[in-house]
Amino acid sequence: MKLVGTHILACFISIIVLCVCKNSIDGYWDSKYPVSFANATNTHLVNYHYLQPDVNLTIGNSLKRGVPLVFGSSELSSDHLKAVCYNFFKENGIKVQTIGHAGFQCFAISTILAANANLLKDSRIVINLSPVWFEGNYARKGTDIKCFFEYNNIYNMNSILTNTNVPKSYKYFYSEYISKKYGAINSPNALVNLLAYQNKSKILYAPFNALNQFIYNHQYACNPYLNALLVYQQHEEKHKELYTFSRPSINWDSLYQHSISEFKNQSNNNGLGVKNGYYNTWLKGKKLKRIEQASHSQEFEDFKVLLRLCLELKCKPIFTISAINTLCYDNPEAIEPIMNDVMKELRAFGFNYLDMFTSNLKHYEKGVLEDIMHPGEYGWYQLDNYMIDEFSIHKK
Repeated sequence: MKLVGTHILACFISIIVLCVCKNSIDGYWDSKYPVSFANATNTHLVNYHYLQPDVNLTIGNSLKRGVPLVFGSSELSSDHLKAVCYNFFKENGIKVQTIGHAGFQCFAISTILAANANLLKDSRIVINLSPVWFEGNYARKGTDIKCFFEYNNIYNMNSILTNTNVPKSYKYFYSEYISKKYGAINSPNALVNLLAYQNKSKILYAPFNALNQFIYNHQYACNPYLNALLVYQQHEEKHKELYTFSRPSINWDSLYQHSISEFKNQSNNNGLGVKNGYYNTWLKGKKLKRIEQASHSQEFEDFKVLLRLCLELKCKPIFTISAINTLCYDNPEAIEPIMNDVMKELRAFGFNYLDMFTSNLKHYEKGVLEDIMHPGEYGWYQLDNYMIDEFSIHKK
């Protein structure tokens, strides 16, 4: 009995100490974290991390200040290339922020835009579409649940749920995605449950929604990192300054010719227009790859949702469509119908785009890609040129 009394007394003393010291503790974190927020310098973010919600701030600042923000997948991992946008733009004194890696596709891109719905007015956004998203398993499955959580931390999901500028239809769309994949989520937290049950308020889960909301609000309010992030973001909103985009003087023809010449030397052991090392490892002695058409393309459905969301949020991204190396496929024409549909949708919504795709063997230029799907120096220079032209024409 004496031992129980000791524990109760200890708990009582701890509560008193916590109450007395809470303001001092919060003040420490509020002064500590904004320093790390302000010093974010990584121009290419692979994904979000649950311990680094300040990545949201990096993306948010780029959007609201008009710093070019490039969304893409595995092509953004080509940090060995001088022409990849984050290397090339930096070399020419242009700010840019990129985010993405393999698997980052239309659905996850739309969630980031929805989470930042209030910051899209002055944004300069590039969304790179890869034709391989729209064939085989990539098309059937769409964005993988693991990849979804790489770009949707609690800060992002909370922004989607609480932002009144995000139409309910999109919240329900994201809710349906989580609901369908709920069984594959390990230990879903209160916020995941809230998102999963957004369009199921009239069924069994309804009594638990209020409890989930209470639990999550408590977790969020007690997280000094997230609170400091909110405080810093509100401060930044008051000191918004748009980035002035100036067109640099670049001899594009010289860059094109040099990159084509260099690629010839790097791909001289094969006739497939891929680098020597890639050919030796993946293609030598093997059959040509084959495009697999999908009877139902979830990716194409997600793509159409992405376009509608951009239109409703008054967001005006430009799109780039990568090439595929038609020399490496025995049926490159099989992907042409879905890519025609993709471009038809872009035109219908009025979005500008660069089309680097061709299924015609005679039209494909060696050097545009360094392998079967990833832009090489020559391809990236064309992408860079297009982005700079677009942002210079449409000045904010």
